[in-house]
Amino acid sequence: MRAGCLTMLLLLAAVSASAQEQTAALDTCIAGLHSASGADACLVELLSITTEPLVRAEAFLALGDRQRAHREFRAAVRVGDSATVRTRWGMLYLAAHQYADAESMFQQALALAPGDPAALTGQALVALWGFDARARELAGAALARDPNHADAHFVVARLDIESGDTDAARARLLPLTEPSIPRLARLEAMALLASADRLEGIEASVWTTRVLDLAPKYGDVYRLPAHFLVLLRRYEEAVELLRLAVGIDADNYAAHAALGANLLRINRMAEGREHLEAAWQGDRFNAEVVNMLRLMDTLQGFDELRGDGHLLRLHPAESAVLGPLMVKAINRAAVGMAERYDLDLERPVVVEMYRRHDDFAVRTAGLPGIGILGAAFGDVVVMDGPSAQPADYFDWYSALWHEIAHVYTLNATNNRISRWFSEGISMLEEWRHGPSRRESVSMTFLQAYSEGRLLPIAELENGFIRPVYQGQVEVSYVQSGLVCLMIGDHWPEGIVAMLKVYRDGGDTEDAVREGLGIEPAELDERFADWLQVRFVDLGSDFDGYMALRRETHGALSESDWETALVRAQASVAKYPAFVGDGSPWLEVALAANKLGRTDLAREALVEYWQRGGRNTAALDELSGTLEPAEPTLTDILQTLSQLDPLREERHIRLAEHSESQGDLTRALAARQAVLALGPYDTAGARYEVARLLFELGRMDDARRQVLEALEVAPRYREALNLLLEIET
Repeated sequence: MRAGCLTMLLLLAAVSASAQEQTAALDTCIAGLHSASGADACLVELLSITTEPLVRAEAFLALGDRQRAHREFRAAVRVGDSATVRTRWGMLYLAAHQYADAESMFQQALALAPGDPAALTGQALVALWGFDARARELAGAALARDPNHADAHFVVARLDIESGDTDAARARLLPLTEPSIPRLARLEAMALLASADRLEGIEASVWTTRVLDLAPKYGDVYRLPAHFLVLLRRYEEAVELLRLAVGIDADNYAAHAALGANLLRINRMAEGREHLEAAWQGDRFNAEVVNMLRLMDTLQGFDELRGDGHLLRLHPAESAVLGPLMVKAINRAAVGMAERYDLDLERPVVVEMYRRHDDFAVRTAGLPGIGILGAAFGDVVVMDGPSAQPADYFDWYSALWHEIAHVYTLNATNNRISRWFSEGISMLEEWRHGPSRRESVSMTFLQAYSEGRLLPIAELENGFIRPVYQGQVEVSYVQSGLVCLMIGDHWPEGIVAMLKVYRDGGDTEDAVREGLGIEPAELDERFADWLQVRFVDLGSDFDGYMALRRETHGALSESDWETALVRAQASVAKYPAFVGDGSPWLEVALAANKLGRTDLAREALVEYWQRGGRNTAALDELSGTLEPAEPTLTDILQTLSQLDPLREERHIRLAEHSESQGDLTRALAARQAVLALGPYDTAGARYEVARLLFELGRMDDARRQVLEALEVAPRYREALNLLLEIET
């Protein structure tokens, strides 16, 4: 125990110390954190002496004992409720990733002391970890009350580093490294300065050396830079730093948790679990760690399918059906993308697909993005499967294509590509090369475009990380895709050229200048002109278009089919590419059917389908109007079986139709999908597979299937007859 700490504790023991004196003793103990001698002995001794609940709570919190800290905070509220107690209690919840409880505590603190800078900073931290743009505003409000509030400065500095404004971050942080600043605040300031250096390519930062000279066990000097690398999807580099963090501070459970999560992201599952368990052993109230460990238990029950160089992790109830579909999609994507992006992958693609969206959310915890259904970490893709979302809402097959595109762009740039460009290329891939190939943009985007809310290219990244209005993430996805669409049309080699600039360490402005040969401002101007041409039929009257849509909906609700048809057709004329939710093509079909104009309804549904519309109910309706010999019918039934692959009837209908048209190979694949779903009539499903195998001349396979059918149903007459035919 350090001499200063010992003297303070002796003093406390000798006299009846005031709360202020006990707090001073606590500060003396905490000042020893991360030093060679540490602070644990001092804190334990303080706890044996002090009776002040808030001091005890802070001491237990510093020792990592959150359960006892929680009890002492509760006692402190009973002794004397205050904004300080509520704010510090909120920080405990924040450390445990219980953000709703933390926010509640900070609100209670502000009710007791409106404008309290510490409580406002607590709210800013909740917003920071939730990727909420209000973080800067809240921290600014705290600094307006207390310009010297270090934690509020740290929030703003983090946001500046995130956005790439490292000069602003340095200007804010440097004054906080002065000797007059409390030791822990100085350490955090220097660790953030080391983070800024790392993001600028300075790996051996002088700030790292200064921190370790001052506090040899301060693992956050590596953990904080790793955090910013994770936001940039540079997971391998983050893992290297996090190893250093736990190497010098084995009790840094936040670093263990981050290391475990990021090892999972690069498919090092066993090692990742070790660090997550270490984090849990030291901090059993970290909800993210608990959820991640539970998810790993779930994954242990998944099937692992290997084929064509890929690894798929799928629920056993779905693997036999989804596996072949996924391998086919990945292979098809890989062939085209390898050529388009001049890259052959060196490692296998790993795809984890979840039946429950909550499992996917756990797998991507701590990453930016609102409402995402898939994520790629490099070679590893995690995503919702078809059972996690309604088929009418979720085109999982296109989503898989989108994520495979990320695998290529991340690998092509050593994970140094900007988020907007990677997302833009993935959107381009969906629109031009994916299974559905639709270029429909949402009303949310069109409204933002009409209101002038699109971001300049140089700032487009911010729309993903810290959205400032409802729907901005969706708008940023679409804008990024349209920018890449324009680049691909005007600079045929431009996308590959820009990828190479990112790979060599350039940023967005460098990529535009070197890859396209123009300034970012000129690209913004060209994009604005390009959008005007693309949406010329909408003109500048988006409000008028939306009024037309409302009139259509009103007419439909009143069963005024004539008016609804006219209004829906007018909507289609203004923006025919729109095939998203509420597409006017579907409204034309509905109204036309009600008026007995079935040919017009059919034409509308065909147009909807050809433009990439994938509402399963609409496609079911269309398929019922087509003649069996029409090639479109086969394509539609195939698409329905892909969009909704876990329903037997989808595959049965495709099989029956394909066989009627003489396409026995397609019929066989559909019957095999039925069998893979584990149908109630297993014998019948095996018989159908065996029959098609027989027709295709695959006698050994046919015999095996029919014998397995007869094991289930020994008197199955059709199967017995088929076996006789095979044997003769």
